[in-house]
Amino acid sequence: MRSASKTSKREARRWLDELGARCTNPSGGPYLVSYRESARIDKKAFVDLQKRDKALLAAVIECITDQMIAEDGISIEEWKKQGVKRRARLDNVRIELRKSGALS
Repeated sequence: MRSASKTSKREARRWLDELGARCTNPSGGPYLVSYRESARIDKKAFVDLQKRDKALLAAVIECITDQMIAEDGISIEEWKKQGVKRRARLDNVRIELRKSGALS
């Protein structure tokens, strides 16, 4: 597989963060997104991306693969630390999306 350019990988990571913000509930906030709804949003986003931008889809898949490889063999403690950082990042993305009107 050809490596995605830095720009498209940056765009892919942003796409994944925005999807994560849409599919998860805010830290300490109300639980607005059920597991079923999260799965529906996720599936629709990937189907739409496949139709709209195959190059970005390839970069997204590469980012997911890179993350899986990076997390292989890490300890539970490190996995939890990474989860806390990811949650904070998604909370910030969620705030940005709400300010822009892209998320209610």
